[in-house]
Amino acid sequence: MNLAQAERQAAREELENLPESATIDAAEVYAMLDSLGDVERALNSRNPDRIT
Repeated sequence: MNLAQAERQAAREELENLPESATIDAAEVYAMLDSLGDVERALNSRNPDRIT
């Protein structure tokens, strides 16, 4: 029983010390996509027979 309680406490402490997750909002996602340029046109203009 003591071992289970010690493991539970260790798990709690580990969860409390996790780094904060990096979240981004929709505007940041759109800005990243815009920075890529016209990806669709670039991909569609590739010749599938050409190996780079």
